Amino acid sequence: MSEPSESIASILVVHDTTYLAQIIKDIVELEGLLARFTNNGREAIDLLNEGTFIPDLIISNYQMPYINGLELLVYIRQSQQFREVAFILTSATTFRRIRQGARQHGICLGHEQFIGEPFDPYDLLYSIADTLALQYDPSKGFLNSLDDLVEF
Repeated sequence: MSEPSESIASILVVHDTTYLAQIIKDIVELEGLLARFTNNGREAIDLLNEGTFIPDLIISNYQMPYINGLELLVYIRQSQQFREVAFILTSATTFRRIRQGARQHGICLGHEQFIGEPFDPYDLLYSIADTLALQYDPSKGFLNSLDDLVEF
């Protein structure tokens, strides 16, 4: 799903607080992943529908104007083209409240991960690795497989 590049994976960061979106984008780019960001779910859907950037993973804030993180998740899961895109929700709201919101939208938060804000950058990186079935080593960054952990 990634754009042609040297990157292992591509990520779309969706957050209405621009500096937090930029921080998340910078963190993942420093680790060698390709990243873009938008400021709300509506902008994310517009970007996806342009077809120029189809991410492997979306990291989205829960509470945003226009289209929130759960509404974006519903759109992604109902879309034939994007339903396989992995998804991580971030929020300062408790996960219990997010689950309640998900039930109101008629969705089950099954494979999606949740990261509370504020978050530790390494928790974010390990969640990305887990979600995308990658290995992460703080001294080496993201790796394609366990074999990459072994130095010869």
